[in-house]
Amino acid sequence: MTTPNGSYFRNRLARFDLCAGPSVFEATQFKPDADGHIFLLHQDELRAMAGKSGLELVDVKVLTNPLTNGSLGLGSLLPFVPRVAVSAIERATRALPAIVTSLIMATTVALLRRPHGGADV
Repeated sequence: MTTPNGSYFRNRLARFDLCAGPSVFEATQFKPDADGHIFLLHQDELRAMAGKSGLELVDVKVLTNPLTNGSLGLGSLLPFVPRVAVSAIERATRALPAIVTSLIMATTVALLRRPHGGADV
């Protein structure tokens, strides 16, 4: 699954576990041009939600830094930057220490699975 990175320095949405309930945000979420996100999920919340759902959180990664996702106002320039350069910037920022990447990467990608021991599906 993918979700906005709750630790990203530009995020201004509430943590999921601090929301009274998603219905509070429905008017905002469904207005024209809303991006559809009403809260953010942090990695600790992902682990808790996975456990409550009977799933195992296998891996979590963060990706898309402000330069490569265009959020620093440079989005109009991205079509003119060679794809290989954008990929190199993305790889370089992913190689930074986790404390840094958790702040500068905008997206969280989580791999979930059903734990072993259950019936085969």
